[in-house]
Amino acid sequence: MNMADLRSVKAELEKKRREAAALERELRRAEAEPLAEVIKQAILEDEAACEFLCSLGGKEAVRIIGKLVAESLPDAEEECAADLEQLRQKKNAKAARRKERQEKMVGTAIAVASENAEGETLQALRMGGSAESDSSQTQSTLGYGD
Repeated sequence: MNMADLRSVKAELEKKRREAAALERELRRAEAEPLAEVIKQAILEDEAACEFLCSLGGKEAVRIIGKLVAESLPDAEEECAADLEQLRQKKNAKAARRKERQEKMVGTAIAVASENAEGETLQALRMGGSAESDSSQTQSTLGYGD
């Protein structure tokens, strides 16, 4: 491979990296959009926040404030750490209860299926033999076993 080909490959690789980074940003925005909607609703439900926004005097002022708010989100997470941990614990407990219920349901279903299978086997034995002998009797009656 000569130097011109190598430069071409490097340029193509850099182009692909930029495209991948752009796609990743687009994905993060798409994932964040419904979450940002929750923040928007919280602001709109707060009368003082609405009054403050209206007093700023325009979209440009709100953009400046919005940028500061966005940059402050990691600090807000730290400030809410105890509440967030409590939320995580509740979610984990709920998931554990759901898993326990599902396991109990599966265990019950297996027990019922096992009881049904045992009951069918006993019923076949009471009727004069096994399920295999019932099958061979049916075949000989129909003339297939001869």
